[in-house]
Amino acid sequence: MLTMLITVGLGSLATLSNAQDYTNKLTPVETASGYDLLFNGTDFKGWHGYKMTTIPDAWLVKTNTPLGTRIENGNGNKQYLMTDKKYKNFDLKLEVQVPASANSGIFIRYEENASSPGDHRSGPETQVCGSSDVDCASPVHFFGACYDMFPPKIQNWYNPSGQWNQLRIIAYDSNIVHYGNGKKLVDYKIGSAEFLAAYAKSKYASDGNNGRYYDIHPGSVMLQHHGEIGVTFRNMRAKELTANPLKEEFKDGKWPDTLSMNSVFGATTALRTSGPSALPGITAAYAGPGAALVTVSGDHGSFEAMGIDGRAIPFRKTPDGSYLVERGTASSGIAIVRIRAAGGSASKIIDLP
Repeated sequence: MLTMLITVGLGSLATLSNAQDYTNKLTPVETASGYDLLFNGTDFKGWHGYKMTTIPDAWLVKTNTPLGTRIENGNGNKQYLMTDKKYKNFDLKLEVQVPASANSGIFIRYEENASSPGDHRSGPETQVCGSSDVDCASPVHFFGACYDMFPPKIQNWYNPSGQWNQLRIIAYDSNIVHYGNGKKLVDYKIGSAEFLAAYAKSKYASDGNNGRYYDIHPGSVMLQHHGEIGVTFRNMRAKELTANPLKEEFKDGKWPDTLSMNSVFGATTALRTSGPSALPGITAAYAGPGAALVTVSGDHGSFEAMGIDGRAIPFRKTPDGSYLVERGTASSGIAIVRIRAAGGSASKIIDLP
């Protein structure tokens, strides 16, 4: 797919429709950017149980009810589900629906280094919790928290039981951030003074990091089964990050307060269509709801902005020579901007949350 995009250029995207259903599928932009589809909507290919070679009987692929096709924990057996592939630096995107009285979690960088996943915690947990579950009473146990470590900055960010919530977990070396329904919930740095103080107060302190909780290593994405039934997951995909998004995408070194599921990292060079590497660079910064300020680093001719269906997205040139791109009615939250210069053309995918 990536080769095709480079060969035929962005005109091929005009055949796509924003109305196409991408449930449990990668979008063309995600495919081009190198995301892995973790749940294919059919079976558990790419998964196994903790310390198992098979799938635990507690987990099922469900297709009935208005929730649609998803992975669901279907009985009371506390069995954990893990990806075969291990990720160290990654962008993980998924949707979850949790009953009001249920409890679950999403673990990252997890290793199978103990008889049960609770004996040694080899990676942080993003808490998944219903509004009335007793384990959610503490702020560090709220939905979206780094469990027992850092509470979400926003408490009432999630939709009620029976509705889907979007979670995004990004990790690069010691930097980890959680987003819930596009809003930044948790942002921490492993090994910082804040992190070590939180660890000393947590239930993990007695482990002394023997499980390598805060070591930076490759590990599986693991879904917890806490014993309650009905927690469901879908649209799970992950991308290995080979460059630090804080340096490549966010030049101020800070995760933005909002970040939609549609945005991707590291797509600038992937969608450069022709010409030498000396083509002007393209950078984008959040400029308010549904808008981005795009800066081109050198001389260029034309500037274009379009949705993935090929329709034009409105923009205007600012006094300093940058371009303010606005979401308008033609964008699903993704815009593709393209410049033409003497050496060829260059493109970049940007987010319009």
